[in-house]
Amino acid sequence: MKAIVWAGMFLTALLLTACAGVDHKPVDAKKAAELAEARELVAALGAKNHTLWTFKGTGRFKVWQEGRVLSTRAAWVGTFPDKLRIAVMNPAGQPMVSLSTDGQYLYLISHADGEFYKKPSNNPTLQRLVSIPISANDIISILTARLPIREHHTAELTADESGRGYILTLSKKWRGVTEKIYLDTDKRSVLQIEIYGASDQLSYRTVFQGKQHVNEFELPAKIMVSDTEGNRFELEIDKYWTDVPLLPSIFVLAPP
Repeated sequence: MKAIVWAGMFLTALLLTACAGVDHKPVDAKKAAELAEARELVAALGAKNHTLWTFKGTGRFKVWQEGRVLSTRAAWVGTFPDKLRIAVMNPAGQPMVSLSTDGQYLYLISHADGEFYKKPSNNPTLQRLVSIPISANDIISILTARLPIREHHTAELTADESGRGYILTLSKKWRGVTEKIYLDTDKRSVLQIEIYGASDQLSYRTVFQGKQHVNEFELPAKIMVSDTEGNRFELEIDKYWTDVPLLPSIFVLAPP
């Protein structure tokens, strides 16, 4: 019996000695501050232009598809977060293609041949128009500078190796990177965003060039969107109106 007691005491002493030797590292204050800053930046970006709900605009639209380039005028109206109507014009200023989503359906009209397409969808992609799997809700967020913020568990801020500024990387557990947001050296302006799908595969990239101020809102002057397949489009905005009165019926298209 005494042998068992002495053995127990010996093991207890051994464990206490081992625990005393463990180096409990203090929390890295610098890393904690960086993570906090990253979270604050995500919150600030998500809140930008949060009072901008309705808008319309006109500009020059360019799309690269299968080695061809189409350059024409375009006009659009939208309501955050899920209503958008786009008209691509011919040189005479008449609509060639009209695309719309009202938050329930996707509508597409080819005015040249009278083709009409309608499909149930609360957040369709614009792939039929631009060959890039960018959603209508993302386009609305980009046009209103209310950036699409992907679901994530962690946000990390790192210096861009190019020296242009910083990269805010959003990641999700068991999936990996969901989005990268490129900021300037002041961490105030967004230069570029990258949206990722499964297995860290890039879905599309948006580059912002220039700014314009309309009322109290800071908005993009030009956006360039591309994917990994060589498809891309540009929208150079020359006129922008905010807080315009829009009826929901404007986003519902009927056969021509």
